Amino acid sequence: MFIAGLAIFTLASAAAAVSTDPLQLIAARAVQGVGSAALMPLSLTLLVGSVSDKLRPLAIGIWGGVSGLGVALGPLIGGAVVEGWSWEAIFWLNVPIGILSIPLALFALPNSFGARVRADVVGLLLSGLGLLGLVFGIVRGTTPAGPAPKSSPA
Repeated sequence: MFIAGLAIFTLASAAAAVSTDPLQLIAARAVQGVGSAALMPLSLTLLVGSVSDKLRPLAIGIWGGVSGLGVALGPLIGGAVVEGWSWEAIFWLNVPIGILSIPLALFALPNSFGARVRADVVGLLLSGLGLLGLVFGIVRGTTPAGPAPKSSPA
């Protein structure tokens, strides 16, 4: 799944770079999001499974630090690339990194499937309903219950 996400993200980056209208760019960015949704959570999972117990806290700390640097420096570097070259260049930067990362991941990452477990359907439904209630409460919690009060003339 990690390699599939990496391939999807890389191909979508190339598609974004060659897009000729806003709709194509939006579609390519949406596909990039699909690839990225596989990459981020699986990167930490693969890291935890690949590092010894003794080095795991250090590895997670480095992962978190690099992720934080990406959030902090990404807009700055992206702005410099767009200003210095073109907006397409920001997407082209992902392509060689992705092309190099796929064989590296195939070589370095373990191929494991884990234990087969049954899906907890009741737990999934209950957590989904709980999340729905939480989001509904946050979104609707500030809406007044009755009609809006009439303002007095000043």
